[in-house]
Amino acid sequence: MAMPGYLFRFSTNAALMSSNLPFGSSISSSSKVGFKGNTCVGSTSWSCSDTKCYRNQSFGITGHNELITESVRQEAEGFLLNAMNMSFFERLNLAWKILFPSFATRSKSNANIAKQRLKMILFSDRCAVTDEAKQKIVSNVMNTLSDFVEIDSQDKVQLNVSTDSDLGTIYSITVPVRRIKPGYHDEEDIEANIHPICSASISTSRSPKTRPTTPLSSSSSSTRSVKDDPKSPEPISIDNLRRFFDLSIGRWHGSFHQFDAKGKLMQKVSTKLAASSYGEDELISLIQTLYIKQSPSSTSISRHDEEPEWAEYKIKETNMFTADKYQQIAFFPNERAFSLRYQTAGMLETVLRQGVLGEDDTGEESPKNLKLPSRRPSIVCENCLYSQEKDRRARAFHIMDPKGILEMLLIFLEDRGDGVPFHPSLESNSDSTNRILPLLGKWKGHSQTKRSGVYGATIAEADTIALLEMDGKGQLIQDISSTSDGGDVTTNVHWTGTRSDDLITFDGGYQITLLPGGMYMGCPSDISKNVAESKSFHLEFCWLESPEKRQRLVRTYDVEGLAVSSTYFSETKM
Repeated sequence: MAMPGYLFRFSTNAALMSSNLPFGSSISSSSKVGFKGNTCVGSTSWSCSDTKCYRNQSFGITGHNELITESVRQEAEGFLLNAMNMSFFERLNLAWKILFPSFATRSKSNANIAKQRLKMILFSDRCAVTDEAKQKIVSNVMNTLSDFVEIDSQDKVQLNVSTDSDLGTIYSITVPVRRIKPGYHDEEDIEANIHPICSASISTSRSPKTRPTTPLSSSSSSTRSVKDDPKSPEPISIDNLRRFFDLSIGRWHGSFHQFDAKGKLMQKVSTKLAASSYGEDELISLIQTLYIKQSPSSTSISRHDEEPEWAEYKIKETNMFTADKYQQIAFFPNERAFSLRYQTAGMLETVLRQGVLGEDDTGEESPKNLKLPSRRPSIVCENCLYSQEKDRRARAFHIMDPKGILEMLLIFLEDRGDGVPFHPSLESNSDSTNRILPLLGKWKGHSQTKRSGVYGATIAEADTIALLEMDGKGQLIQDISSTSDGGDVTTNVHWTGTRSDDLITFDGGYQITLLPGGMYMGCPSDISKNVAESKSFHLEFCWLESPEKRQRLVRTYDVEGLAVSSTYFSETKM
C-alpha cells in the first residue's frame, strides 16, 4: 500500500523570450543552455523530484505572432526526449555546473545574466506536444525513477498542465511511490530512524511514564489526564494538515536572528519565504522556498543603487507522511501554533553562511567570526507562535549540540503579505532588567496538551496560575498551580532560581534565556543529566506581544528524544 502523500513530481517549464535571432533557429550544441535539476531520490523526508529546463534562446517570435513550423516543434520535442534519456549522473552533473558556476564564469556576468542562463525555451507559446511525446516523457520518467524507487501503481501516474505568467506552460508528472529502494536512502534520514534525536553520547534507557516538572510551565497536570497508548498511533488528520498548510501559505517577509545561550545577538539576516501547496486529499503537499539576503562580497565594489542578491534555498517538502513520521508536527489550529522537529540544522546553517558570508564563503567547517550549528545536533526543535494582533509569526529554534547542551537560539520574525513596508526585527537595546520585568507578576490562563505520533493523538486541558516574583537579593521565586479540566487533579510546583544578565537558572537544572521583543526560550541546562536520571524534558518558547497577554508553547520529550507532547498556553496578567 502506498504511503500517503509520498510521491515524486517532475516539472518541465517553457518560457517565451523575445530575441532578434532568425525564425526557426535550431537548438544546437553551441547554443547557451541552462539546465536546473533538483532530485532527492533517497530522502524519505523530501519525496519529490523537480526538473526544470530553460533555454536562453528565442524562436524569433515577432509582434505578428507567426506560427512555429512543425520542424521546429519536432526538434524541440526531440531535445526534450534526449534530455530525459540522460543518465541520472549526467543530469546531475549538468545541473551542478549551471547552478554553481566557477568563479571565473560568475565574474564575467552580472546577476541578471546569471539568472537568464537558467532559462531555456523548449517550445514556443503554449509548449504544446503531441500525445505520443507525452507518453514517452512519462515512460522515461518512470523508467528513471524505477531504478531508485518502487512505484506504487502506473495507473495513478498523473500528467498535469498549468500556465505561469513568467515561465509559460508547465508540465508536471506526479508518480506515487511505495518506498525508496535499499541503498538509496539519505544517510541522515537513516540515522534519524535508527537512533533517537538525542545523540548516542547520551544514555537512552527508558523509564516508566515520568512526569516532567519544569519552571514557568504547568503541563504536568495535563499529562496525567492523557492515556499513553504507544500501540495505537494516530497521525495528523487530512483536515488538520490542510489547515496547517493554509496557515503557512503566502509570502513572508522578515528577519532571522541568532542568539547565544546567554541571549546575546550574534547575527541578523533579512529573509523572505514563499509557501504554496499542490495536490489533493492524501496527496496534498506543502512547498516552501526560503530567500536569504546575501552579504556583499568584501572583494567587490558595490554601489548603493544595486539591488541585493537573494540566495534561494528549497525547504524539504511537507506531506502527510513526513508531517507525522519525521517532523512530528503538533498543530493547534484554533490557537495558530505548532511544533515540529528537524533532523539536521542544514537550513539554518545555509541562512548563516549566505546571510553573513555570502560569496566570501569558502565552505570551511568553522568560518572565522561566525558560529555555525553542529553538523550532528542532538535536537533541532521549532516552536511557532502566530501574533494575535497582526499577520505576523515568530518561529523559534532550539539547537542542542551532540552532548545535549544548548548551542544557540534562532528566531525568524515574519510578516505575511506582498506589500510589507519593512522587515520586522527584534530590538536588542533593552538591558536584562527590562527583559525580566514584563514576566514578573501573576498570570492566569488555560493550557491544551496534544500528544501525537507513537503516543496517540489526544487532547487534555487545564486551568493554570503562575506567579513569578523577585526578592531583594535578586532571587527568583516561581509558584505554579494547575487544575485539570475536570477539576479533579490539581498540581502545585515551587521553583527558585538565580539571574545572571539575561540567563535565569532554576534549581533542578532548567534555564531560561531572556530575549528582546518580549520573548524567552527555555530548556534543560544539560539534557544528558535528564536522560541519565530517566527524566523527560521539554523545550519552551514564550512571546509577550503586549504587557497583559502572552503565549507559550512547550515541546516535551521522553528520555529517548521522542516528542511526547506539545502544550499551548494562553495567559493574561492579573
